[in-house]
Amino acid sequence: MKNKQFEELKEEYVEHITSMMQDLGEIQPHITIFAEQLHPKEGEEDKPAIIHMFIPNEFMDSDDGKQKFIDEMLPEVAAEVKKDFIPKAIGWASEAWMRTIDKGSDFDIDKDNYKDLPIKNEVIIITIESEDEQDAIIYKIKRDGTQVNKYGDLTDNIKLEILEGSNNSLKGMSGKFSGLFKNFKS
Repeated sequence: MKNKQFEELKEEYVEHITSMMQDLGEIQPHITIFAEQLHPKEGEEDKPAIIHMFIPNEFMDSDDGKQKFIDEMLPEVAAEVKKDFIPKAIGWASEAWMRTIDKGSDFDIDKDNYKDLPIKNEVIIITIESEDEQDAIIYKIKRDGTQVNKYGDLTDNIKLEILEGSNNSLKGMSGKFSGLFKNFKS
């Protein structure tokens, strides 16, 4: 996969996630693998592959479920994917509640009491991780009434606002869903 193709795929992926959120009023957590085919058909040598894997809600409802997905399911998925593809990057998208603290606060932040921080924003987190980079884009979700979407369903009317400073490379980013690409390396 050429670098230009990868950049275009990343752009399309982010556009797809944000439009899905606005159309449906929600997104199901999922990972997306950007890959090259191991055995492409003639004429498709430069055609990148996109593999979407939805994460069942039961794995996202608790820290234990998330850890089980990462420790047990994801390595199995990676092994299957690597039989037919050469993974180049992995994308992950999910809605989340974001806890924040104002600069200058006297709150003592540590791993044990982060849940004491107030939830300030509902967000969509979109990460794309490859061998060389780890990027994240975070959008604030602004819900304003309801609407009938293009499928005839009643959904929340959603506006997305990019969180300032989130469209940057986040080297050293941590969390349960960071470092997923290591499962897809040969």
